[in-house]
Amino acid sequence: MQVPMSPVRILNRAVKLYPEKTAVVDGDLRLSYAEVQKRVNQVVHAVADLEITPGGRVAVLDFNTHRYMELYFGMAASGRVLAPLNTRLSAEEYTYILNDAGAEAIVFHADFLPILEQIHSHIDSIRYFYIADGPAEADWITGTYADWIDAAADTPAGGEPADENATLNLYYTSGTTGNPKGVMLTHRNIYANALTTIISFKLGDATVWHHIAPLFHLADAFFIWSVTYQRERLARFKVPKTIQMLSELPKTGSGKILKTELRRQFSGQ
Repeated sequence: MQVPMSPVRILNRAVKLYPEKTAVVDGDLRLSYAEVQKRVNQVVHAVADLEITPGGRVAVLDFNTHRYMELYFGMAASGRVLAPLNTRLSAEEYTYILNDAGAEAIVFHADFLPILEQIHSHIDSIRYFYIADGPAEADWITGTYADWIDAAADTPAGGEPADENATLNLYYTSGTTGNPKGVMLTHRNIYANALTTIISFKLGDATVWHHIAPLFHLADAFFIWSVTYQRERLARFKVPKTIQMLSELPKTGSGKILKTELRRQFSGQ
């Protein structure tokens, strides 16, 4: 029997084997794999309620938060395409990318509200704007991400794609000449790379992966899938706090102290 290679299978496997194991650490938030699955189900229902057709694009402009895990797996199960956006671009670049991608909805962190204020009326395709970690006060904002997802059902929804070669994620290049270029990755691409990442980094089921690199980039996004495949724990890495911690370390014996402090931070102890 041939089955599609898709990240949907990765989360299903983790939930089946270790439903109560901690999957996500994001500040004070802790989610088990079973709880992540419920959140993913809600994303699938929420996107379907917007009547975004399969293959439609949903953009995300966010920092490294639990929302990335929900959206990466949620879009996979829903048959839609996620377009993660670089957090370091200009208003003009965001306008171009969102129009070129044909995004129908966007989830954005409140820190990017000033930029979205500038460009929302210049993006023809987006019908829904959801703000995260902030109030939906402007009349053009559809609502908050939390309210949108929390209002959706958490019953099982979506599933594996009929075609593993269907586009799953749409990433845009930056820092080159000309306009950014969209790079399409399929369900099969993502699944295969998750397996090679496990082998290359020797990931095991006791690993805690700290997201230092941005999740809008594949330099770290692949660990969303590979770490989940191995039933490990994903931790949000708080860069400012860690930089302060490093600057305060004593000059002698700092290696041992650093290892102990990092273990304390990311174990939640």
